[in-house]
Amino acid sequence: MNYLNRMISSVISNKRNTIVMLLIASVLSLVLLIAISIRSTSERSVEEIRKSMDTSVLVRTSVSYGTDYLNSSQIPMEEVKRIEQLSNVKDAKYYIRTLAYAKGFHAKVTQQQTENELKKKEKEDYVPSYNLYIQGNSNSKYNDDFSTMFSSLLVGRLITEEDDHVCILNYSLARDNNLALEDKITVEDAKGNKVEMKIVGLYYNSASQDEESSDQYDPYANQENTIYTDIASALEIDGKNAFTIAQFRMKDPEKNKEFAQEVVAQSSFAKDNFLFENDDTSYRLLASSLKTIVSITNIILAAIISLGAIIITLLVIMAMRERDYEIGILLSLGERKYKISLQMVGEQLIPLLIGGVIGIVASLALKGVISGFLSNIINIQIGYSITSILLMFGAAVGLNIIGACITLYKVIWYQPRNALLHIE
Repeated sequence: MNYLNRMISSVISNKRNTIVMLLIASVLSLVLLIAISIRSTSERSVEEIRKSMDTSVLVRTSVSYGTDYLNSSQIPMEEVKRIEQLSNVKDAKYYIRTLAYAKGFHAKVTQQQTENELKKKEKEDYVPSYNLYIQGNSNSKYNDDFSTMFSSLLVGRLITEEDDHVCILNYSLARDNNLALEDKITVEDAKGNKVEMKIVGLYYNSASQDEESSDQYDPYANQENTIYTDIASALEIDGKNAFTIAQFRMKDPEKNKEFAQEVVAQSSFAKDNFLFENDDTSYRLLASSLKTIVSITNIILAAIISLGAIIITLLVIMAMRERDYEIGILLSLGERKYKISLQMVGEQLIPLLIGGVIGIVASLALKGVISGFLSNIINIQIGYSITSILLMFGAAVGLNIIGACITLYKVIWYQPRNALLHIE
């Protein structure tokens, strides 16, 4: 009888060992496949989130936070265009904050602001205070005021990237000046240059004016004097060919830190003053949850494999203690040690592989139940891929290697006479 026939005969005849090994292999395979599938699904979900979620980085200078926008440090347009060419940038949106004078219509002022302005007129170096606050951005849909509902559009539409020389006025300012949609207004910059814009929308602002806190004639003290414009109009009013803030959408949120380093490295402007604000909170929360799941499944996998290794080692040791006489006989009859080793290793591998198949069948049969249970806990739907199945079988084969090492040691170092005498 050759070693293959002996292997099959031994698997069938040693029912107790075979059944125990089969049951353990089935349970280990089932749990391993579930853990591997959860891990791979979580990793795939993280990757999908990285590709699909819109995350961005706001770039500004440290002195752009103040209210003195005319003297604040802005980012030159050529600098922004260079940043936009960096590898991790999808696209960019721009924001400009500046001041202007109302021409042909009246800004809204409080009594306290009017009194303050009259006092300033008495000075020799009197310069009229600006009475309009201009916010220009490439798409007002993404303006913080509108996205957070601080300002709400009442009639008309928001500004888009295709617009040129248009604006959105506060409805109260428009009402007091008898202005309506499609009317045109004119504002004046510091040098006396006039910019004409068409009204495309009217908005309402939720902030209330506190006259007691308005101690100077300042457009920032009255939100009703804020005018939202397109980028072209804001650039013309500001006259600097620069942006107050630039918002860059990222291709990969995991590289936001590298992006900031690249911006500083390539810049010849305000290197020490650049400020970066990551708008990736939603991504971080989702990704962090999924990465936690991956870490937990890694621990579970390590525990399962360790436990499996211990159990299989003990089973193999116990089984080999009962095979001393058989090994001795085979060696005495001149059987090669490698054939005996192959027989013993095969006897351990067969129930492991069959148990793996049983584990797959059980996993597929219980897929709906398992997915429903897990979705209530971690809100993901697991799927069994070919890769997950191959990894599970790889782990099973890896566990078999442990038993194989014990078998090889037992067979190679045994002497026929000692084996026959049961002397170890």
